[in-house]
Amino acid sequence: MSERVHVLLFDAGTDSEGIHSLELSGHTVVLLFEDEDDALRYAGLLEAQDFPAATVEAITRDEMETFCASAGYEARLVRSEEHTSELQSHSDLVCRLLLEKK
Repeated sequence: MSERVHVLLFDAGTDSEGIHSLELSGHTVVLLFEDEDDALRYAGLLEAQDFPAATVEAITRDEMETFCASAGYEARLVRSEEHTSELQSHSDLVCRLLLEKK
């Protein structure tokens, strides 16, 4: 069985459902959180910056990677040991993801 990851969805279960993504260096990146608490914390950071409330959904990593590949997105795993609990803002994670890419 494939490991489960957690993603952020907006308007979950509606016709306008969408997945949270970032534009990083010209690529659309979908964050796949290993830890549900990290995903919830990140959703809270986004909401504090006036993003709509997001729902955290668990899904298999394989399914998300297949979805991302078919949509032309990059799936980026956010590991629980990366100390996302220490992030102070949405921009902290974006900066870290940009640095990892180099």
